[in-house]
Amino acid sequence: MIFLKSFLGLWRDYQTFRRTMKEWLGDGGKPVAPTVSQARADMCLDCKFNVKNVMTEQLGSTMKRHLAAKKRMKLEVVGEGLLHTCKLCHCVLKIKIHVPYRHIRAFQRESTRQEIIIGKPSCWQI
Repeated sequence: MIFLKSFLGLWRDYQTFRRTMKEWLGDGGKPVAPTVSQARADMCLDCKFNVKNVMTEQLGSTMKRHLAAKKRMKLEVVGEGLLHTCKLCHCVLKIKIHVPYRHIRAFQRESTRQEIIIGKPSCWQI
């Protein structure tokens, strides 16, 4: 009986992790290459729209799951501690820089895309 409870707990953890990966990274569940993440981070680090936002940085459960998955996968970039929230798209940058572009595009509202185009046409999200 103890084995069954342990197995069921592991199974639930696995299912939560898979759901998190799909929410965060899309159906493929794979982040972009580390060189792509770093290039994106470098652009964001120098961007005036990379701002500390107390409301956004008091993360909800979904973002906490995404950050936990990121940590589990050892996804890190140089300067990550200086990545905050994008003032244009309102996303947590240390998470978003790892997301495949097609997944970003699939869920990005057109109004958000237009704000980015107007605010920073050279942004990696465009």
